Amino acid sequence: MHLAFQLKDLGTAVDTMADRDDVTVFDELQTNDSGPTEGLKYVYCRVELGLSLELLETPDRMPYADDIDDRLYGPAPSWSFRTDQVE
Repeated sequence: MHLAFQLKDLGTAVDTMADRDDVTVFDELQTNDSGPTEGLKYVYCRVELGLSLELLETPDRMPYADDIDDRLYGPAPSWSFRTDQVE
């Protein structure tokens, strides 16, 4: 099992994670070059407590969306853990 985070700038996130002593980044940043998820970028890492993370960045629209109504996931338009900072 792993926890996944969708990010807007995966390259910067990977660089930041790789600089940390408590994070192990597995392999290089991967990009799906073809198929129904063409353009999807991702990398896996593990944090100090043993939790595996998937960091990913999606293109504006993945090719599979042209053929079916199903979606892998749908990020919220915005989120804040502090209710006093909601726009």
